[in-house]
Amino acid sequence: MPFDDDADDNQGSSKKPSLKLNNSNSILNTLPKKQNLAELEKRVKESQDNTTVSHSEASELSILYKKVMEDKTLSENKNFLVIEAEKELLGKIANNAININNDENEQEGMGSVGWILVVLRMLLLQRDKINKQEYLLTMLDKKIKSLSDKIDSPLVDKKLNE
Repeated sequence: MPFDDDADDNQGSSKKPSLKLNNSNSILNTLPKKQNLAELEKRVKESQDNTTVSHSEASELSILYKKVMEDKTLSENKNFLVIEAEKELLGKIANNAININNDENEQEGMGSVGWILVVLRMLLLQRDKINKQEYLLTMLDKKIKSLSDKIDSPLVDKKLNE
């Protein structure tokens, strides 16, 4: 009979049928492995330290940049060392912006944005200085004109002729 062969195969063999599973294609294998807590904390601390270093360096560089911007030395009176120091400062600022931009824990472009804000703040300070100078110049011009008008008055001419 057709079913007799199946019964004989199961009874006659001493081997038990086994199931071979292959988990290499399992979706669970593609998930990241769990890190131990100590390693995770170490990575977080390193990341925070790197961020802190970059931000403190940016703070120090922005203070130096502000001092350079407040310097009143005319360009023709600057010596070679001062010019080189300014170039070096700009290079350090650029490197700091690149480091912050490349930091995977920062939002994209935050280094550039941060330094653009520093430069914009300096531009606003320069605008305020220019406005103040323009106001003082206008006031001096009015005083000079007023004094000039007094000198040119007939009363002054009369006293000069006496």
